[in-house]
Amino acid sequence: MRFSRYPEYRDSGIEWLGKVPAHWEVRSFKHIVSTPITDGPHETPIFTDEGIPFVSAEAVSSGKIDFNKIRGFISETAHVRYSQKYRPQIGDIYMVKSGATTGITAIVESDADFNIWSPLAAIRCSDLAVPKFVLNFMRSKNFQEAVTLNWSFGTQQNIGMGVIENLAVPLPPVAEQAEIASILGNQAAKIDALVAEQQKLITLLKEKRQTVISHAVTKGIDPTVPMKDSGVEWLGQVPSHWEVVRNKTVLFEVDERHDEADGTLMTVSHLTGVTPRSEKNVNMIMAETLEGYKRARTGDLVINTMWAWMGALGTTPCDGLFSPS
Repeated sequence: MRFSRYPEYRDSGIEWLGKVPAHWEVRSFKHIVSTPITDGPHETPIFTDEGIPFVSAEAVSSGKIDFNKIRGFISETAHVRYSQKYRPQIGDIYMVKSGATTGITAIVESDADFNIWSPLAAIRCSDLAVPKFVLNFMRSKNFQEAVTLNWSFGTQQNIGMGVIENLAVPLPPVAEQAEIASILGNQAAKIDALVAEQQKLITLLKEKRQTVISHAVTKGIDPTVPMKDSGVEWLGQVPSHWEVVRNKTVLFEVDERHDEADGTLMTVSHLTGVTPRSEKNVNMIMAETLEGYKRARTGDLVINTMWAWMGALGTTPCDGLFSPS
């Protein structure tokens, strides 16, 4: 969707924000909130099997709170105590202020009781600001750049509430804020629907790919060839001229050990695709010990035999070291 240009723009005076429409104001967060920016308790609560949902960073994504990803439940007593500092209400905006997802935001859209943990900063807008307009601004490329420019590093990246409250917000008149928020809401719903359709298509294509591969490597590519029982229940019939042998007759386990920290440490992330490629390679200098690690050569078949990704396999993209598990 293309938006019409305003007749006149002015420099906001802030490099990461750039120019804004001439009739818009630019204020800091601390001047558009009804209460000071705060966060949840700085203690680890006692979790219970049921009770009040306790929300932390993992439940904040895509502008909404995912209550299927809450940290756990806390007691009513703990909820009352934590609420003395902050109690959620509809329209509050949360921003992750520490950890790998720093800068991610969501808005409260339910009046159900819940509470939040300290990684979340809670922002409650005054009458000067429409919460969903502010939420969309905080999800903009400009604001995310500001977060990146202003966060600090300790054991992890983080941005303080004092820093957040001094970041700038472009502020149209309230009626215009509401109109912009409404348009963006409609456009986002259309985009989300398209994304959902594409994800369904991707799932179907992955299933089709697996079916094609499975058929080719167990039934062959000639539909007219005679078949025979493989003698293996999960394998079923195979072409009559194929042999069925155990892996140990065609494969051998690599036993070349290596004791120098000079290669790529290959982990299950290289096989699953869950971890982004940029984060997969682990510097060997970080490994406490190389005991048990073996040398893999380009093209070797590697299979994971432990934990949740048991059975994940692939060929090694380069020479490196891998765990025997």
